[in-house]
Amino acid sequence: MAYGVSEIDQQNTTANTYWQLNNEDANHRGAQKFKCGVTGLLDKWIWKLYKVSSPTGTLTAKLYASDGNSPTGAALSTSSTVDPASLTTNTVGAEYTFEFPDDYELQEGTYYWVTIEPSWAPDGTNHVRMIHETATNPYTDGNHNRWNYDTEVWMDDQGTNDDYFKQYVLPLLPVEYMRLETNQPYLRKPEVVAY
Repeated sequence: MAYGVSEIDQQNTTANTYWQLNNEDANHRGAQKFKCGVTGLLDKWIWKLYKVSSPTGTLTAKLYASDGNSPTGAALSTSSTVDPASLTTNTVGAEYTFEFPDDYELQEGTYYWVTIEPSWAPDGTNHVRMIHETATNPYTDGNHNRWNYDTEVWMDDQGTNDDYFKQYVLPLLPVEYMRLETNQPYLRKPEVVAY
């Protein structure tokens, strides 16, 4: 199979506030649900973030299946890490990219969750803020969720909230494109197809 160049599949860029990641037990991890619009490889995920004080450790994004209300099962794909020390302190936030190298193929019409997971314990002084929308649930095919550090459960109380996010996919190309010469520049992984 062959895949095209990276493109935005799903996104929400509406925001009215921030959500505090890992500032307390009830906010240890964050997650955003989305509905895949096109079959293809998950390429990258972008959140808009800023840091408070001096968080130390790593931030990782993980892809999970959905049980409807929460992430479920083992991670389907794991991103490269982002160093929280590198985040801006500007309260407007900045976009940070989490690359997914695992070539996991998303399926059109399927719901998934992407989590953001800090490597350090909850800290009221040193944490991260995610740019966020609380008023209107602007992304209607998903919502935000949060993981409780002590009880180890998803809280399922964020149904009207959405994170600022952008999800990129390498779309599966139609079969006619799979028989082109392998030096075509827009094929990510050209393969010889037997026919």
